[in-house]
Amino acid sequence: MRKLISRKNSPKCFQPGRVDWFRAMVILIVLSMSARPCSVMAHPHNPFEIVSHEHPALGLIITIESGRVVYDVSLSNGFLNTLVPQERGFLKLRLEENTFVFLDANQEAAERKSLAEFFSSLPPIKINGVESKPQFEGFKFVRSSESANRQVSDVLPPDARISVSFPTKDEPEKVELFWNIFADAYSVDAFGQPIDASLAARLDTRTQSRIITFTKDQPAIEWESPQAPADMRIAAPSVKQPNTSQAIPLLSIALCMLGLFGGWMCRGIRRPRLAQSIVVLVAAAAAFQLRTVGQVILSKPQPPSSVELAPETATTVFDSLLKNIYRAFDFRNESDVYDVLAQSVDGRLLDSVYKEVQSGLVSAEQNGAIAKIKSVEVLESELVSKAKTTGDSFEVRGNWRVEGMVYHWGHVHDTSNIFEAIYTVAPRDGFWKIIKTELLSAEPET
Repeated sequence: MRKLISRKNSPKCFQPGRVDWFRAMVILIVLSMSARPCSVMAHPHNPFEIVSHEHPALGLIITIESGRVVYDVSLSNGFLNTLVPQERGFLKLRLEENTFVFLDANQEAAERKSLAEFFSSLPPIKINGVESKPQFEGFKFVRSSESANRQVSDVLPPDARISVSFPTKDEPEKVELFWNIFADAYSVDAFGQPIDASLAARLDTRTQSRIITFTKDQPAIEWESPQAPADMRIAAPSVKQPNTSQAIPLLSIALCMLGLFGGWMCRGIRRPRLAQSIVVLVAAAAAFQLRTVGQVILSKPQPPSSVELAPETATTVFDSLLKNIYRAFDFRNESDVYDVLAQSVDGRLLDSVYKEVQSGLVSAEQNGAIAKIKSVEVLESELVSKAKTTGDSFEVRGNWRVEGMVYHWGHVHDTSNIFEAIYTVAPRDGFWKIIKTELLSAEPET
């Protein structure tokens, strides 16, 4: 007899009840809690950091060395394809640490040829007044933000790092740097807006490391080798007290008295008038010649001067000293930094100011990398306590913005922080110097 299957028991007609829905939800929750995110190593940022940073398509580091100037250029894969058109969608590469190795020698040769042709045609620069043409040194492909953590792939568009040198026979003392390639159409900020047609590059020399900016209007920048740390001291005016002292020439007075006495003693000789005249004239001549010898200085005490320092003068001094402090961090050697700081900071405060400023340049998001200073802008400065005389100290409450730049994984990250502090300034050896600091706040600019 044929066995009948009721519609109620048929699996095709199963209708889940409330208990079944509840069980399904519990299973989904458990699975989501136990799941782990996939590790993506293409770019060392979390999603928030990627949004909060600019990632220009073009980066440049210039190094001035003995016998040559080196341009290290970083290019995103999109901008690279614009500059040097080449089919890169099917490159066969293997990732070794952060650099890709070609698996196809013909592909590597083709890339080298095309890149060498383009970058060897860059405009020349002048070193010590002599024109130097570019020489292509080499290239390498590195991971881009699109490459994820794939180890081997036929479709893997990479970013590029290009090295170009400008040779010279002499030690570079004066270099006319030039750059006219800009990626304004391919660089956008966190909100998708185009970045201005400019390129902020890092310039490394024997003694300094700082940021320079090329623009379409000003594509040339001149660099000269610093012979010694620049003198950035600010002279402090001194209060001139009126000269109320009086000098009494005791020796001259004694000689004159001696001459008169000698003349009186000559009254009984044969020719008294002639003898008296000679004695008096000799004594007067000796008193005149020795008038500065044996003096007694009598001085009259005077009340101190009450010349006050104008508020605008005080804030101008503060602004200049503050910017001088940050200029010191353009130097690469710590000893040079301290030498420049000492021109604006009192000796007892050097260590604390050095550490305070350096900590403000550390980028926590970039694993402690030190930002290079692009600009320092004083937003507000106000005189807190006036100096009674130009020889006294004064306090200024300042608020300023420091913009910097960090090179990280081939990308350029701009940083901006706002600081507020009270600085005490006083004359030291004829120059204004900071003798005390009180940091009130230090926050990233939002």
